[in-house]
Amino acid sequence: MKYESVYRSLSDPQLVRALFRRDERAFLELRARHAQAVLVHANRTLQDEAAAEQVSLDVFVTLWHTPERYRPARGSVRTYLLLQARHRAIDVVRSEEARRRREELVGRRDLRTIHDLEATDPHLSERVHQALRNLRHDEADALRLAFFKGYTYLQVAQLMDQPEGTIKTKIRSAMRTMRSELGDLDPRGE
Repeated sequence: MKYESVYRSLSDPQLVRALFRRDERAFLELRARHAQAVLVHANRTLQDEAAAEQVSLDVFVTLWHTPERYRPARGSVRTYLLLQARHRAIDVVRSEEARRRREELVGRRDLRTIHDLEATDPHLSERVHQALRNLRHDEADALRLAFFKGYTYLQVAQLMDQPEGTIKTKIRSAMRTMRSELGDLDPRGE
């Protein structure tokens, strides 16, 4: 008990210096002081508690492994941790946006290929419509809204009153089924 009160009396920079010696109690004291603020700060950017918790964990793991990155002359430990959380949260948002754009582009390319094939082969149209009929109703609806009507995943989620992640899963599943059923149709001859 007396040992823990010693850590509570240390300043943040002193606790960071103790991390150079891999002092776990110093680390735990820093987490106790700043974890909630880091989590709240990350969640403001991400609007996703699970992602914010991951960012918070990453910030503290980085502090544990590289305490030398903190420079007292540049500001307080809390400011340093909050800046790290903000940078990581922005990276997560950018990564998610890039992934979303890639998925939409791939899906749109696949459906453009189907449209191109339908236009050149009248018999193909029936196969495409049959493949759409073979999809689960909710998957077909999500696919039609996203690719035939041009809505984003977020807009489809709002229209169908479902979480965006659920909609992405439904669309991916529908695209896999469509590829499977129409897989022998490759306009490039490959």
